[in-house]
Amino acid sequence: MKGIILIFGFVLALILGFLFAGFFGSILFGVTLSGVLLITRLKSGKKLSLMLLGFQILTFTSISYGLMYFFGLVGAEMEVQRKLSLIEEELKKSNYKTSWVMISQKRTETFNRILKNSVKDSHHMQGKAIDIYVFDIDGDGTFNKTDIEILKQVNQKVEKENPELKGAFGDYFKDESDLFSSHMIHIDTRGKSISYSAN
Repeated sequence: MKGIILIFGFVLALILGFLFAGFFGSILFGVTLSGVLLITRLKSGKKLSLMLLGFQILTFTSISYGLMYFFGLVGAEMEVQRKLSLIEEELKKSNYKTSWVMISQKRTETFNRILKNSVKDSHHMQGKAIDIYVFDIDGDGTFNKTDIEILKQVNQKVEKENPELKGAFGDYFKDESDLFSSHMIHIDTRGKSISYSAN
């Protein structure tokens, strides 16, 4: 039972940390994991001082943020974050869904080299790019080329109204059965508007 609680708690902490990537996600990870460890200690009849609990939360939070930084889940520049926020606002104005999670922001050079299809001079290394994993935009419960086209048009509108945010819009769509790369969308603020596709 103790092992199941620990495994469940660790998986839950990872999910929360990933979904809320950033400082808030790191805190959620630290608090959740510490809470689960506290529960298992109490079930074993052991106590934990508040000071030790606080130190544990701080340690897990720091480790979590460090890992997020290494794996590129945090650190994007304000400009590209603003661009994504404006895209989100425009979609909501048109009653579209914004069902996505950020999966890549600023990457370290080491992590960028590890990634199989990443370019050597990726804008992620400068913090000028964000990749999102999209679930749905048009509300039909699936992700396909229609969703990509909506996102592309909204991206163009945002860039037209905010020329300082011009950059790339990329998709990796192959077919609807591909549940990983086909759902990924890349946006950046490299200074000139371009678009690319896996097809």
